[in-house]
Amino acid sequence: MSSHRTMAAQGEPLLEGVVSRDAVDRHVTGTLTSKAMLRQSSEVSPWFYVLALLCLVSLLAFLYLALANYVACEMDETAILEEKIQKTKDANNKLRLEIVLKEDPVRIQQEAKQMGFAEAQRVEYLEVVLDEPAASPASSGQQLSVTGASSAPGWWDNMVRQFRDWVASVRETEPRDSP
Repeated sequence: MSSHRTMAAQGEPLLEGVVSRDAVDRHVTGTLTSKAMLRQSSEVSPWFYVLALLCLVSLLAFLYLALANYVACEMDETAILEEKIQKTKDANNKLRLEIVLKEDPVRIQQEAKQMGFAEAQRVEYLEVVLDEPAASPASSGQQLSVTGASSAPGWWDNMVRQFRDWVASVRETEPRDSP
């Protein structure tokens, strides 16, 4: 059986469509079946919750093990670095001891004699007199260089003049050998 429908709209021609009763029944039956399936799918089995909980616990265990592995690796690397630091400190201490032993004046004198140096017959000391008073770097705000010299040109001129005077006085007191 067929049913005819006629629809009229303003200014539109009449449309006529034929729909079979079987098609309508199949559509209604399909809709009811899909609704029943939807109702069944909304009723979740308790095994689904168990499976979801098991997955969540597994994920947390994996994250915990990954974090524990990372911490263990970092601790191992820290131990290796601390061991390297200790070895470096030991080597540094050995070098310092060696430096102290090589700075011994008796040993230096023995090596100098072996190299052919003679004992000094006369020792002279050079006194450096500064015209300006010595000010501490903290109070004056000036920084001294590594050698302790200030950057004042007058100071340097006085030092050079005093050195030249000393060299001239040493030359005058030395006996001259005539050839």
